[in-house]
Amino acid sequence: SRRAQAGGRSYVIEEGDTLYDIARYELGAGSRWPEIYDLNRQRLGVDFDYLRPGIKLTLPADPNQPQQDAVTRLPGQIQR
Repeated sequence: SRRAQAGGRSYVIEEGDTLYDIARYELGAGSRWPEIYDLNRQRLGVDFDYLRPGIKLTLPADPNQPQQDAVTRLPGQIQR
């Protein structure tokens, strides 16, 4: 599977942000949040339901071209 590639764009998390909202405003579709997670997995860890303000995220290379999702759970779902 293809992985999202960093594009030199970044976003600094603010209080109350979610990956879904960041994807919606920065990439044009909330459903693209897994691309952001895939690029920032080491910064965010496995519990990404709460994003710490001030963390700088790397965004995908092309905001208009969705990549195949590497993550199979939605934010808020508990992995068992």
